[in-house]
Amino acid sequence: MLTLVTWNRPPGAALVAGDDWLPAMLSERLPGGTVVEDGSEPTGTPAIVAMRGALEAVTDEALAEARVVVLLDPDAAERLRAVRLLAGRNGTRLEVIPSLATIAAAEHTMLLILALSRRLFHAYSDLVSGERRADLQHPDSGQGAENWVGMAWPAPIAGKTLGIIGLGRVGEAVAARASAFGLRVIYHDRERKPAAEQRWGVPYRRFDQLLREADIVSLHLPLTPETRRLLDAPELALMRPDAYLINTAHGGLVDEGALIRALRQGDIAGAGLDVFAYEPIAPDSPLLALDNVVLTPHVGGASADAVRSNFAERAAEVLLSAAG
Repeated sequence: MLTLVTWNRPPGAALVAGDDWLPAMLSERLPGGTVVEDGSEPTGTPAIVAMRGALEAVTDEALAEARVVVLLDPDAAERLRAVRLLAGRNGTRLEVIPSLATIAAAEHTMLLILALSRRLFHAYSDLVSGERRADLQHPDSGQGAENWVGMAWPAPIAGKTLGIIGLGRVGEAVAARASAFGLRVIYHDRERKPAAEQRWGVPYRRFDQLLREADIVSLHLPLTPETRRLLDAPELALMRPDAYLINTAHGGLVDEGALIRALRQGDIAGAGLDVFAYEPIAPDSPLLALDNVVLTPHVGGASADAVRSNFAERAAEVLLSAAG
């Protein structure tokens, strides 16, 4: 079912393809907005807003005639279809709005990488414990006292290699942010992603190559029978002893027992985890006793309400700016 959203200022109509909440929330953000149910596509529609997976409900003719098209977290096929149909049309605007959940997951991935590499929780723990270096004779001299707790100096991540396993929407968002931090990015996926390779300048590696080469391995795959326990003891053994593992995707991608052994034995340097094999994590989980992990309680994404509100807000901004 397509829903036609109309508003009085500026005049016009937007053809909205998606769940019921989208036209309702969108119309609230448009002056004089009202929601009108309509089973047919209006002619001369100046704007189209389509959620991921819903663009197939819009005909090629309606899409080609639109003056502005807003795609909410589209997949690659939907993006390609819109680009193809709108190619060569002067004055037509195509706006792609990523999901807030995608952005949040990518940001959380970078948070875990930085917290591990900069030894954030070690620094905080040493600071609040009152630790002081034995050679610090004049702490109040006014000259400053670098690293007064005497912890191991953290190393920058710039120049290190990040291996992304799963170059989908979140994987691409991580690649963009990692590049800004000076990380060299490589990736592995079940299929090559030539467009993404070109867009982000990320070379492909075989699975075993990536595990051996990367300083940081970050997982961004769906959980399927094929990917369950993708990283078990043999795969963890391929990683470098100074490498970090980051998982903000699914706890089932990693054999948790094998990971705990690798962390205890120093086979890898550390792990940043937002997801676990069983959630909530058990109070007696060995992970909670390790000092080379950063753990968060599955908060790397965004709530459904926040995602919906962000989609509607940003789509309304595009429609109003295009019409005004």
